[in-house]
Amino acid sequence: MSLVSESDVRSGFNIGQDFPSGPILEAVSVAANAVRKFVGEIVYQDAEASSPSDPVRAGLLKAAESRLSVYYLILNAGSLIRHGGIVKSEQDAAGPVNGTVINQYLTPAEISRLRELYMKEAMELLGPYFDRDAGVDIIGPAGIEVGRMFQTELEADCNAYLI
Repeated sequence: MSLVSESDVRSGFNIGQDFPSGPILEAVSVAANAVRKFVGEIVYQDAEASSPSDPVRAGLLKAAESRLSVYYLILNAGSLIRHGGIVKSEQDAAGPVNGTVINQYLTPAEISRLRELYMKEAMELLGPYFDRDAGVDIIGPAGIEVGRMFQTELEADCNAYLI
């Protein structure tokens, strides 16, 4: 179970209906698991309840889970794979100007920076509720462990909440 739904993520981050459900559902599931590990089972179950004991905390956990969902989704959404390889740019056959439309995509560096922003915002929301005893092993950017160990500048920004 998760705090957010596919619909929450679609509407909250303006994801078009033409984008497939599968990657969104997978991202929501991974994000829910990460938040659950980060705050601990008791806090997460309370946030799932129809009347949580701390509605503000529940709302912040839901907001964090939404952002983590997009964090995980962006990497999948940022790649278009064809039989010949990964597409860097594409040109449509027909369009309003000279019969062509050139689709522009974010660069890998832009995708990475965007993901970092979503992770940073999620960590800011989750930081006050970090369960020091949970022994978390949440995997963050570039496979770096988030939780007890803050090994990147991104996680270091969030470390203030855990001291």
